[in-house]
Parts: sequence; C-alpha cells; structure tokens
Amino acid sequence: ISISLGLPTKMAAEATKILERLADPKKTLFTKFDIKDSTVLKVIKLVKQHFESEPNLHQLQGSWTVVGDIHGQFFDVLDMTRRFGIPHSTRYLFLGDYVDRGLYSVETLLYIICLKAVYPDHVVLLRGNHESREITRCYGFYEECITKFGGVNVWQACMELFDLMAIAAVLDNELFCVHGGFGPKTNTLDQIRLFHREVEPLKDELMQELIWSDPSEEISMFETSPRGYGCLYGDMATENFLKENELKGVLRAHQLCQEGYQTHFEEDGSWMALTVWSAPNYCYRCGNVASVVDYRGGGKDSVVKSLKFFNAVPEEGRVKPEIRENEYFL
Repeated sequence: ISISLGLPTKMAAEATKILERLADPKKTLFTKFDIKDSTVLKVIKLVKQHFESEPNLHQLQGSWTVVGDIHGQFFDVLDMTRRFGIPHSTRYLFLGDYVDRGLYSVETLLYIICLKAVYPDHVVLLRGNHESREITRCYGFYEECITKFGGVNVWQACMELFDLMAIAAVLDNELFCVHGGFGPKTNTLDQIRLFHREVEPLKDELMQELIWSDPSEEISMFETSPRGYGCLYGDMATENFLKENELKGVLRAHQLCQEGYQTHFEEDGSWMALTVWSAPNYCYRCGNVASVVDYRGGGKDSVVKSLKFFNAVPEEGRVKPEIRENEYFL
C-alpha cells in the first residue's frame, strides 16, 4: 500500500515524517520499530493543543467521511485512507476506538494523530470507550507501548491526550455523532456541551452513557447495559432524544456489524440510529466487511446511500509481529 500525503494545510514537521514512515511501502518500520518516544511526545503535545481549543460537541457542516471503530488494525486504516482520501482532500470524523485488540495500536494511533497534527481542520477525533486507562491496560495498548518505547511515558501521554478528546458532534444540524449513544443523564445537547470531559470514563457516569451505551430493539426507554457500563436505550428513548434536540438520527459506532453497518429502530425504511463499523475482519477472525459513511450532505436520508464498503487487506499486504503472547478478543 502506498499513499501520497499531498500538500498539508498546516505543516507539522515531526508528524509529517512519521506519516511518511508509516506509509512507506517497504514497511521497514514494522520489522524494527525505531520511532523515538521523544518524537512521539512532541506530536502528542501539538495535538493536545488542538484538542484543548475544541468543544465537547463539534458542530460540523458539509462533507465528512465518518469512521467507526478501527482498533489497531493499521494496514486496514492505511488502506481506508488510500481509498477515500488523505485529509488534504477529505475531511474525516472518527467516532473512537483507535487502539486495543489489533496488532498495531501504536502505529494506528500515531497515524491518526499525525493526520490531526498536519491537517487539524480536516480531522475530528472523538473519544471511544477504549480511550481509557483501565481498558487499555486490559486489551493490549498498554503492553504494546511498554514493548515499543521501553516505559510508560508515551502511554501516559496518550491517556492525557484521550482526556482532551471531544465527545460528540452534530453533523448538518441533523445527525448526532458519538461513539456509543446517550442516556437518561445525557439526553440534551446542552448537558453534553457543559460537562467536564477530562475524566477517566469508568469513573464518570455521564461519560459512560455517551461512549459505552448501545441501542436495543427489546426495550422502549433505558435499561442497565450488560457491558457493565453505560446503558441500553430503546426506540422511545431515542425518539424523545431526537425530538428534544431537534435532530433526525444518531450515527454511532461501538458494535461489530458483520455487514459493516446496522440500522436501528427502523420503520417504513426510516431509521433513528445507525451503527458504522470500520475494522474489516475484526481481530483477524470475524470475517466481517467494514464501511465508512462518505457523507456529502443531504441529511439523514442520504446516510445509507453514502455507505462505502471495504474488505481487509490481504495477508501479503500486511506484516505480522514475530511474537504475540496474548489475545485481546472479546
């Protein structure tokens, strides 16, 4: 896989160099990881400055490519941006879950935040439930940082970066974009705009509702989530949320979809929530296709028509680490 970086709208020298290394078709970085932690920390510092200036809730207009979970599947992410465009020509809204479970969480996160550093106005990164201290300690990212950087400094800096990520976005005044959903304590946009986002998600109920919750066809309002965090929200709860906030749909990620996407609370061809999933052949075993929403305006009615699908990069197009001691699949 090879890509062209094009002309960035705002130069960030260290980030540009890392992007070039990651996109190198010879893949030398994947036989010997040699990016210094000091270089990575410089990029994180720059991206933190961007995040600090951003609101909890982005108001976005026009064309955006909306991406669901990517979970450390670096070669699939690189292929995705090759297919749909580097951010000098395409604007990306990522819905979270950049790390864990895949074989290259460090490289995946580096790639995404370097795109943010170089093209800050064309990349919006939202927080997912895996952008968390406790979760990354369990599902791979923490261990991978220790292995590649020889200590915890980069991991700790990434956790501070995650704390600053925006939580949600509203697209064209119609679509509420978030990792998980909403809940009884986060059922208005004003509540989301005003709450303090620099928290560890598993210790904050409001954050849990936004990044851990799931839609359920079996209930009408809210119930406790079997995940242990967040909640389940039903059709009536979703309808009330959309009416209260003058919205038309929820666009979210967080759940594996074998066909790359799934609609929820659909009646007569009209849905109230839609899940997009962007990690093909999830964990290298699920056999699913992936999708992005290549949104070009037109509101909620155009979303399903805007879905673009892609498969996993074949084995010969990726590199596997020599040692993989643990499996991080649930």
